[in-house]
Amino acid sequence: MLNWQSAAQELKKIMKQIIILLATVFIAFTGYAQENRAFFSGDGLSNSTAYEIRTPAQLARLAELVNSGDEIANAFFKLTVDIDLSAYGSNWNSGKGWIPICTASSAFTGHFNGNNHTVSGLYINDRELDFAGLFGVISFGGIVQNLSVEVNITGGNHVDGVAGQSSGTITNCYAASEVSGIDIIGSVVGDLSYNGLITSCYAAGVGSGIASLDKLMGTPTVLGTEPVAVLKDNKKEVKSARAVYYMKLMTYYPTV
Repeated sequence: MLNWQSAAQELKKIMKQIIILLATVFIAFTGYAQENRAFFSGDGLSNSTAYEIRTPAQLARLAELVNSGDEIANAFFKLTVDIDLSAYGSNWNSGKGWIPICTASSAFTGHFNGNNHTVSGLYINDRELDFAGLFGVISFGGIVQNLSVEVNITGGNHVDGVAGQSSGTITNCYAASEVSGIDIIGSVVGDLSYNGLITSCYAAGVGSGIASLDKLMGTPTVLGTEPVAVLKDNKKEVKSARAVYYMKLMTYYPTV
């Protein structure tokens, strides 16, 4: 009986220690999350209460958090002013410049409203960087809208002004871009992936690389054309396109 009581008391001690440890971890994590979110105004829960981005440092912080796998990648954001990223140019990141918001392993699934503002001075010079743009990878459910970007990017594969790759929605965006890469290079989105949607976007700029050059959407279609992209005032414009897979090939279908 005494041995049983001793074992029970020891088990209680262990359980108490585990509870204290879990509570400590929870408090630390909650404090970390609150500290991160305190960096932005708003609560990020809706369009009307979106996290407000008004400085280059806040935009860079967003990239840092999303790339670390923080759940803030699912939140709502909006620009309140034009953003100049020149401070994150050739003298930043060992000369490689801007670090894109989100990666292939930590995609953006939130809502980013540019509020008709411009992100300028975006510079990337990294031939080993795939998914290069203001955003790296926008996943299904992610939305980027009402945004203009002015970029100078040299990257690897999936290179573009707004996003290197997107299976989300990009709407009402403009890119003035000078982009260079190896393959899948565009002006607004490099690779419009499965179920991705792009609407009311246009671009002006130049591109260079081995394939898929200087296109509004870099990914080639089945016919090698852009059925919904047209020239307007010497700028490439797309009304609407959605990417779907058919027999493992990519094509774009007009949605309007």
